[in-house]
Amino acid sequence: MTRVARLALVALLLGAGCMPTDTHEHGLTGDSSLWVMGYWAGWRRADFPKEAIDYQAVTHLVLANVYVEPAGAIANGITAPYQGYGVYSDADPGAVERIRDLAARAHAAGSRVLLMLGGVGMAANWRSSCGEANLATFIANVLAEVDAVPADGLDLVWEDLGAEPSDVAQLVEFARRVKTARPQLLLTVGLSWTAPDGVAALVPYVDRFNFKTFAMFQPAAGWVSWHFAALHPGTHPELTSVEATVEGAVAAGLPRAKVAFGIGFFGMLFQGPDSPDAAVTGPGMDVVDGSGAPLPGFYSDGSDNVFSYANIKRYYLDPNPTSYVWYDDVQMGGLSFPDPGFTPTDFVPDDDPEWATGGSEAWRKRATWLSFEDPRSIQAKGEWARAQGLGGCVIWTLNGGCVDPATGENPPLAAVKAAFLQ
Repeated sequence: MTRVARLALVALLLGAGCMPTDTHEHGLTGDSSLWVMGYWAGWRRADFPKEAIDYQAVTHLVLANVYVEPAGAIANGITAPYQGYGVYSDADPGAVERIRDLAARAHAAGSRVLLMLGGVGMAANWRSSCGEANLATFIANVLAEVDAVPADGLDLVWEDLGAEPSDVAQLVEFARRVKTARPQLLLTVGLSWTAPDGVAALVPYVDRFNFKTFAMFQPAAGWVSWHFAALHPGTHPELTSVEATVEGAVAAGLPRAKVAFGIGFFGMLFQGPDSPDAAVTGPGMDVVDGSGAPLPGFYSDGSDNVFSYANIKRYYLDPNPTSYVWYDDVQMGGLSFPDPGFTPTDFVPDDDPEWATGGSEAWRKRATWLSFEDPRSIQAKGEWARAQGLGGCVIWTLNGGCVDPATGENPPLAAVKAAFLQ
């Protein structure tokens, strides 16, 4: 399509968001090719600068995130900076220019740009803004932000969607009105491990349903230690896996070609429990007592900022390559350290002195087991996604995989590119 024709189409679509130069055609509505949606976190811009990103490794770059506020308002974007957090959680004075340049670079590479709308703790605000009294204002504010970037779509993240009976119906109406106003605007929906009741009503309006299949563990009744993102159920089909999430989504009425799963560029740290219980050095070990309470001394942490792939590789994997274990039944890897585990001496994430040697939080660095996504598990997931006819994957976050901000070296992103796009 020529530039003149594209501009004419944009005008006909009531000012629809900017369309990129078509060096590849990933992302068009109805396109059955694999998508790779990579979230770029403004609060971690220094970890993966815009100049260093391989934009050809993603079909869709997602800017995280625009806050949903009550009564149809939004915040944290170009059109409505959020006090203390700036623009896309980047308080730097150059944030607006940086976001627009980031979008331009993605478009020049042929990638689409989406805005993540919503996130943790905003469910009540979604309900308020999608109420009939506020919906028109809400949509106008959101589309103004789309145009300000400019972006090609929205990633709708309504935390705990379905917790209230009216949630899905409200989101359906929002999506319907947005698609009516901007037919070419891409819409994706972020979901947890399971599909909420009635989610199939969104199918006519939504291009991808993105299931956040990472950090899929909780120390609760019926659980044992488990993988960060098991591809297959393995020996514990009652626990979580990407396969189970996808099959649940299809059973809920979602087409396979519109289902995407998550690949986290971070991992989970396990330590303890205390003796006489055996320390967790792999999957399937006791972590809770008969009432479902964590055993004394057991601790797990899945912080995406602290235990990013870059940090795991530098501080845990590189010093201990022989501790790597591959679990073939679930197609995941990890680092296993016999009790008392391994504690990196120079690991001080985010320059927090509490993590320094001797600090009150220093103990959190000790690991007896680390479960995380790596290039080998990503390759397995890419092969499986193709075989299953799925819609692709989502990455949280691109920043977490970068091991060298100067060069942009990002091993898990390179693995995603090879597994999903080549």
